Amino acid sequence: MKLSNTNIFKLLFCKDINFLNRYVFMKDPSNIDLNSHYDIAIVFGCANYDILYKRADAAIELYKNKTVDKLFLTGGIGILSKNRKNPEAIVMKEYLLSKGVKEEDIVVECSSKYTEKNIINTLKLIDSIYNRKLNIVVVTSSFHMKRTKNIIENKCDHNIYTYAANDNICDIDKWMNSKVSKRLIKFEALSLYLNVKDKTIKDIEI
Repeated sequence: MKLSNTNIFKLLFCKDINFLNRYVFMKDPSNIDLNSHYDIAIVFGCANYDILYKRADAAIELYKNKTVDKLFLTGGIGILSKNRKNPEAIVMKEYLLSKGVKEEDIVVECSSKYTEKNIINTLKLIDSIYNRKLNIVVVTSSFHMKRTKNIIENKCDHNIYTYAANDNICDIDKWMNSKVSKRLIKFEALSLYLNVKDKTIKDIEI
């Protein structure tokens, strides 16, 4: 079954955890070799700061392990952002600096308000700096990885790899434990469906 074949109303009111897991989550949300080297990582912000900091921690791990040299942070002030003054990417940058990441190894994109625009703006920034095909690691939560990876692969020719952050909120075995995480998973499922329908991503089997 493909993503687009889902009935949108059934998707919105679905209580089948196994189906939602198949729909939202990738089978293997991390496919990098921590002992190998990649050019850069793109780190995605989140309106939920508990999740944002977990994604930042995953990026710090890659950086301190020398798996990547540069961290591209993406995230503005989105619709769901409670902080209306500080873009998500700036919040992440301040956190990374406090953890010992060098400022010269951080690049910030903070004008985008949703995932597709995060990707469009960041790819433009990357291509303005590098004039070659890169090995790029995508850093985000596992529930956000399927959509993010597929959008990026649909918009560039770089080699895309993934590294999922365990956020302890929307992980595959935890999201059904709170109303907040259930809403996030339903929102992600709906976003996947709509992105397939508007051809932002290619239709894929679940």
